[in-house]
Amino acid sequence: MSESLIDRVRKDGAVLDAGIGTLSVGAVDRARERGLRLYRLDMRAGLTGQVAIAIETSELLSNVIGQSRVAGIDVVAGGVVGRVGTVVLDAIRLPTRVVGVADGRGQLMSTEEALAFADSVARVRKELVRRRLPWSIATSAL
Repeated sequence: MSESLIDRVRKDGAVLDAGIGTLSVGAVDRARERGLRLYRLDMRAGLTGQVAIAIETSELLSNVIGQSRVAGIDVVAGGVVGRVGTVVLDAIRLPTRVVGVADGRGQLMSTEEALAFADSVARVRKELVRRRLPWSIATSAL
């Protein structure tokens, strides 16, 4: 931005350097002479946020969302709509707990409705516990 543009800014105005380094030295000096407020936008917070979102999205796609089978039972996680009776987990790649039982429409069954699938839930929970145990204990105890 040049000095001639600074001269066109209102007396109570402000000058924003949105491109970082787009103001000439003369323009900065002229803005100061006129008593204008000078700001250079700091994009670090926004950039940091975008990086965090990209990492979180990658984590979600790689580890949470999906469908599979555990102990011979269909399971889903991360928003995948399961068929009626599908066991819903907290994550597909390294699940730690059963969240509930799918109602076939993208929601969980009520506790009473899920009782019809108690055996499937119990088998999945048992397998999740087995996966967390040290190998020697897991093979002998279960």
